[in-house]
Amino acid sequence: MNRFKKSFWICLLLAAGTAILYWPVMGHGFIGFDDNDYLIQNWHIHAGVTWRAVRWAFGSGYASNWHPLTWISHMLDCQFYGLNPAGHHFTNLLIHSINSLLLFILLNQMTGAVWRSAFVAALFAWHPSHVESVAWAAERKDVLSAFFWILTMMAYTQYTRRRSNLESSRENGRIVFFYYGLALVFFAFALMSKPMAVTLPFVLLLMDFWPLGRVSNFRMGDTATSRNQSFRVLIMEKLPFFVFAVVASAITLGVQRAGGAVDSLQYTTLSIRFENAFVAYAGYISKLFWPTHLAVLYPLSRHMAMGAVLGAALAFVFVSALAFGFAKRFPYAFSGWFWFVGTLIPVIGIVQVGAQSMADRYTYLPSIGLFIVLAWGAVDLVSKIPAARFIFVGGAPAVLAVLFILTRHQLGYWKDGETLFRHTIAVTDNNYLAYSALGTSFEDDDQHAQEALQFCAEAVRMEPDYPEGQYNLGTLLLTAGKTDEAVQHFQSALKANPRFADAENNLGKAYLTQGKLDEATEHLTAATRLSPDDPEIFYNLGTVLLMQTNLTLAGAQFSQAIRLNPDYADAHGNLAVILMRLGHPKEATWHFGEKVRLKPNDPGARLNYGLALLDQNQPAEAAAQFSEVLRLHPESAMAHYRLAIALAKQNKSQEAIAQCREALRLQPDFPDAREALKFWTHDAN
Repeated sequence: MNRFKKSFWICLLLAAGTAILYWPVMGHGFIGFDDNDYLIQNWHIHAGVTWRAVRWAFGSGYASNWHPLTWISHMLDCQFYGLNPAGHHFTNLLIHSINSLLLFILLNQMTGAVWRSAFVAALFAWHPSHVESVAWAAERKDVLSAFFWILTMMAYTQYTRRRSNLESSRENGRIVFFYYGLALVFFAFALMSKPMAVTLPFVLLLMDFWPLGRVSNFRMGDTATSRNQSFRVLIMEKLPFFVFAVVASAITLGVQRAGGAVDSLQYTTLSIRFENAFVAYAGYISKLFWPTHLAVLYPLSRHMAMGAVLGAALAFVFVSALAFGFAKRFPYAFSGWFWFVGTLIPVIGIVQVGAQSMADRYTYLPSIGLFIVLAWGAVDLVSKIPAARFIFVGGAPAVLAVLFILTRHQLGYWKDGETLFRHTIAVTDNNYLAYSALGTSFEDDDQHAQEALQFCAEAVRMEPDYPEGQYNLGTLLLTAGKTDEAVQHFQSALKANPRFADAENNLGKAYLTQGKLDEATEHLTAATRLSPDDPEIFYNLGTVLLMQTNLTLAGAQFSQAIRLNPDYADAHGNLAVILMRLGHPKEATWHFGEKVRLKPNDPGARLNYGLALLDQNQPAEAAAQFSEVLRLHPESAMAHYRLAIALAKQNKSQEAIAQCREALRLQPDFPDAREALKFWTHDAN
């Protein structure tokens, strides 16, 4: 079988195997965690791809991240599937499958080693640690960034090959720099999908060493694709990539700091961060080679056993030294190991974002480095120990089969939030993150309200300084009507994270419930400063100001909520009421109409719209609205009476009398209806 046919069948097997493996995810729902922020409650993406939404994607730091292409991909999903989870999961599965094929093609092109490339691609496609990136709809950023990452490397490989030919006058210079520019564009796309791609320029340097063989004095025989270059030249060649990486890093850090996602050194000291980094590296390696007890959340411990830290640090230094020492003899080990180490640096915890110590999703791209070491190292072992050939030939398929089974089993935990977080609690210790997440997964389930409170209370007991835990417990207490207790927990959340916009918002809502309007105004105003693109916060502030009869300022808040979300029905309704009071009936009528458009089955909205139309001397249109109110709520005496008024204005006296009598039948003590009936009856006689 020639190389092309062999590659074709490998690609077919990879694609089919990945589809079969992950197909059950099509029946899974959203996970009540990041899926809420990214999809369910993110109205920016619900209407699909619009110019307004695209501008928001590029200009927003929503959810403490800047990844505009990820947002646009979610918009496309909403445009095609709405909020049907199956469609969003299908897109993730499709991109992951494509990534697996592209990885095989890339490694095969760079090295010419078909079976080793296939083995690495299969490990990547079917490893249990990658379930999180594929089965979690909100982790679109992982698979999408990896897609552009691999395309960048493919374009870069073509550039290096064609540059080699250019130096021997066998290539058009425009084609050479076309591929260089293409690599730069794909890299920019990778950064705009997930900023973790900032390490890609370093990986390109590693690829220059092996397998591209472009580094002076380390030319790797048949795998070299261009003349040897000095390290300085290769660095200069990557300068545009490094510039992109620095810019993306600055934007991301600024957005995460503004969103309160970056821990201060006072809370998470440098010593804790470095200790966790070494332990996390060891943890990632163990999960990749022994993928059991995988969890969606691994909490950061601030009291690590010194023995474990020292052991992990020594092992890290020892393996790194081996990779350096044997770089010339085993170049793949050098490139593969430092691919793994380097690509994890942005998320290893030196800059601590969030409360996790590590996450399986972070290994989606870094794991490729270790898979390369494993595949090429196994072949080297076989070449030196002929007897090991049979073990390798039989062992590789067996390893893939075991991983396939483990991945399918792990995938089952992702069917819903309750299953996922209960499993996480079962396989980890003192996991306050999972207890809090499990509690919020029951947030809209009245039957489990008490259980949800217990889980969130347990999370707070385990870690009182976890702001999201305090916030989640406060939110459940507020929903349960325990406002005083809720206030205490929102205050604790803000003490732990003074830039927690949602906590400011809910604290303002709690004070509103207590009738403390000045305090509610103070905290809701603070929330608008912290989260200026959240329409709900402006709506809440407008509601408080309306209760304080500050109509002008209240109207400004509702207007801002509508500017941020043109489909905010209740904001349209409240703004319409204010405009009527301020003497702007025409504008008010339009906003009442918008609320009806957005909430066509809301009888109150239709009643108000009808009244506004009557005020604008449009009785026929008003009658249509009152008729709709009666269709929705036939026992509404007020709707019968208002319909009677609209009919009378159209000189339909008998119909008006009939509606007035029906209003009085439903509400005998309705004085306005009684007076109107007396007048119309007398007039008719």
